Amino acid sequence: MTIAAVRGIGWSGAVVVVSLVLLVTARVDPLDESWRAIAAAVFVLLAPGASLVPLVGLRDTGVELALVVPFSIATVILTAVALFYTNSWTPDREFAVLVGICAVGVATRTLMHVIALSPRTDRESSTPANPGTAASGSGSTKGGM
Repeated sequence: MTIAAVRGIGWSGAVVVVSLVLLVTARVDPLDESWRAIAAAVFVLLAPGASLVPLVGLRDTGVELALVVPFSIATVILTAVALFYTNSWTPDREFAVLVGICAVGVATRTLMHVIALSPRTDRESSTPANPGTAASGSGSTKGGM
């Protein structure tokens, strides 16, 4: 993975990684229980939205930042409802699903950035110069018999 690909995750990937590290650290550290609630709130309010909002393709970073929390809350509610109706909701499963959504969102964003940076010589040379012309040997494009 190149430096440009790592830069492709941008602010959204950084938010997801930092909130996930904070949450895992709070879960492992048995010294203070208050860290768990703070870390969980940061993760739930920021990580799902930060991984999904850049995939929408908005051009304004301010609008993206404004949509992070609503997207996060909506994602948490939808996943909780889906797990509840399948009788499989537990906090651990909810956390696993949210981490999976975040990972897929950041991976998709990174993949889109890598594809955008890749050279396009193969695709440009295979397209015809004038796509409106008829194929050779067809005679006419009018459709007569």
